[in-house]
Amino acid sequence: MSVTIVETAGSASANSFVSVAEADTYLEARLNSSAWTGTEPKKIALVEATRDISAAAYKGIRTTDTQALSWPRADAEDPDASLDGSYYDDTEIPQRIKDATCELA
Repeated sequence: MSVTIVETAGSASANSFVSVAEADTYLEARLNSSAWTGTEPKKIALVEATRDISAAAYKGIRTTDTQALSWPRADAEDPDASLDGSYYDDTEIPQRIKDATCELA
């Protein structure tokens, strides 16, 4: 059975924070990237990594009650922003979450 990646932020059927193409781009500049092969294994790895990352506790709240994953979130402070108390956009998945998904996959 083939896995279908759904990376739509806030979707009730989302199962990944990133697409295979995004992961390919991110991982091509990483050590041991030659091990990142095969379309189905990539999809399965992204879904599993997303599941693990989504299970962690985060500040803020899910944007909707129906979204499948823990991101996007409302009222989640962005630690990479300036010291003015900036927050992540509540319609997007932060790049650090996407990067972590690729690294774990």
